[in-house]
Formats: sequence, C-alpha cells, structure tokens
Amino acid sequence: KILNHLLYLVNETKNFEELINILVEKRVFNDFMVKKIQSQNGNTEKLHCMYQMIPKRGPDAFKKLIDALNESGNEGLALRLKSNRTLKKNPEEVDASQFRSPPHVNGENELQNSHQPDNILDKNEVYSMTEVPRGYMLIVNIYKFDYNYQEKRDGSEKDVAILKEVAGEFGFKVEEAHDVGAEDFMIFIKTFCDDKKPKNSVIVFLMSHGKQPTELATADGTKYYSPTVDIIMRDGRTVSSDWVVDQFNTQNCPALAGKPKIIIFTACRGDTPDKGITIKADAVRLSSYPITSDLLTVFPCLPGNVSYRNDLGTFMVQEFVKVLRKQWARKDIISILQEVTANLKKRFRVSQGFMIVNFTLLGFNKKFFFKRVTSEEYEQILKM
Repeated sequence: KILNHLLYLVNETKNFEELINILVEKRVFNDFMVKKIQSQNGNTEKLHCMYQMIPKRGPDAFKKLIDALNESGNEGLALRLKSNRTLKKNPEEVDASQFRSPPHVNGENELQNSHQPDNILDKNEVYSMTEVPRGYMLIVNIYKFDYNYQEKRDGSEKDVAILKEVAGEFGFKVEEAHDVGAEDFMIFIKTFCDDKKPKNSVIVFLMSHGKQPTELATADGTKYYSPTVDIIMRDGRTVSSDWVVDQFNTQNCPALAGKPKIIIFTACRGDTPDKGITIKADAVRLSSYPITSDLLTVFPCLPGNVSYRNDLGTFMVQEFVKVLRKQWARKDIISILQEVTANLKKRFRVSQGFMIVNFTLLGFNKKFFFKRVTSEEYEQILKM
C-alpha cells in the first residue's frame, strides 16, 4: 500500500518532524535510522527515505504508521491507506468530515467542535483567546556556549522549528533570542515586559542547560532542593528562574495585567535521574490586580532531577506539541500538561529515569484553551 502511493504520500505529508518523532516513540525507527533519514537533502528526500523504510520494519509497522499519521495531523492520508482506496491527487477530494482533529492553517476551514469551551463554560471562567493575534510566544534557545563551558544542546533547533510552527497555527506572534549572554537575555525579557502596547497573552519557552539548585535542610536534617533553577546563558553566567517569573508580574509587565502568562522552562534542575521505586499496589471585571497573578510556570522535571533531550529535541517540547495538536479543542492547558506528564512517564527507561512535569499556578484562576486561527486570521497576523 505504501509503495503504491509513495509519490502522493511524499507530496502531501505535513508535520514531518512531529510524524517522525511519533514513529520513534512507537519504536518503528531507532536513532540510527532517524539519522539516516535526516541526512537526506530536503523534506521531500527525507519523506521518500522514511516511507521506503517502513515496509521493512516488521508486521506492526503499517498499523503504527496509520496511528502516527492520525496523531500528526495527517488523518486524510491515514484514512486512505487504511481503507486501501486510491489516493487522489487533489486534496479537495478528501472529505473534511473524515478528519478527527482540526486541520492546520493551510486554507482549510477550522472544524467546529462541540467541546469548545465557549459552549460549556461561563466567559468569566475562561481566558479570552479570540483576539488576533492570540498573544506572543517568546522563544529563547541557548544552543552553544562560550569556551565550551557546557556541551552544545543538539536537537534544540528542532524544538525552535516546531514551536514556531505551533505559534503560527494558534495565532501567536513570535519573538526570538538565540545564544545570548545573561545581560542580553535580561534586556530581551525586560524590553518585552516594559512595552506598554496591549497584549492578550504570552507563552515563554526558555531552553538551555540548568544549574543544580541549592540543597536545603529542615530543622530535623531532612534534605530537599530549592524549587528555583539557575538557567545557564551562552557566556556561562546564570539567570534565576525566579527573576524571569518576577519580570512578568503586574508591576513589571502591566500590559499583561489580568492576562494569562505561561512560562515553560526546559532545563535540568539537577543531575540526579528519577529512577522511581517499585512497590506493591492494592487490587466580575477587576480594576486592580495582585502583583503576581494569572501566571503559570512549568518545569520539565522535579527539583534536583534531569531533563532529557535527543537529536529530535527535548522530550518535554516533543510531547507538549504532540498533545496540544491532538487535544487543543477538548483540553485546557492544565489537562494538556497532565497528559504530557503521563506520556513522559511511559518513556521511562532504566538507563535514564522519569520526567515528571512540575507546574505551579500563581493566581492562574481561569481555564486557558488554545484556539487555532483561520487562514484569514493567519494572514492578518503576518501583516502586523
């Protein structure tokens, strides 16, 4: 089935990076195979190589491909392959009602979903996400470090690429900072927060190595880690996660007063793997705001533990994007993060350890739902 429709599959497959990540997760490909695919020139050659390899990957590979296509936004291709019908060159011949998940911004109409929050919750219980743009996405990625102070973060460029795709799909304007030192990073954040221009929301992705937090002790000598993590910048200097959070409070960032602010740190919080433990189991509109409110902070792991990454990016970003694209119309941000945690637990390996997503609500007292943009809204954002 695959080789008979190879040309069509290569031409019509979208979200290649997400698709191959899912196939790795389903153990269709190993790291060596992924490197072979990624070594090809351009997406067309990569897809051609990938699809040619799948028939050689065992009796379950076809079913896993169908599942991966569904999970990566290629439901039309999955349906045609599964039903063994002739694949048609004209994408308009694919019945839009067959799609289970909303299409990406490519001129198609956005699906209406009976689970949309507007239909089931009071407007005072949900952050408004209908404005254009929906908000801002700040992406800070430290890939390399001066004087080889830290190892390069190979794969992090894949995180940046897929996050920019997601920002476009969900109507966020992107501002980026790459391989900056501590001072330039602080200027980047403060410049955004000092801007008085009205903003609807912000999502910050801060991706780098993290420095082990201070080990503290209670009165009885019990040791524990500070929840703060020091983020290492290109020049080897660090910036505290607490400093970053403080910049987005109402006092320092008044343009986002009463608006949702989500800060996602993808950095280690120590160097200890979480190996787990085996046990036996039993069968009204406000005119003033608190200094810190409407803020959600997210870490990929618990204090003292490590966060994992491979050549395809960080596990946290991979899972977040996968779940977001699949569940955006049904789940709010907290439910999405809970599913991300469940998925990361399934990726546990004895040689590594668990990753437990750790998030904190600071006056974040409404539901936050992502909402995809229409093609018209997308064009409007591009002109801003």
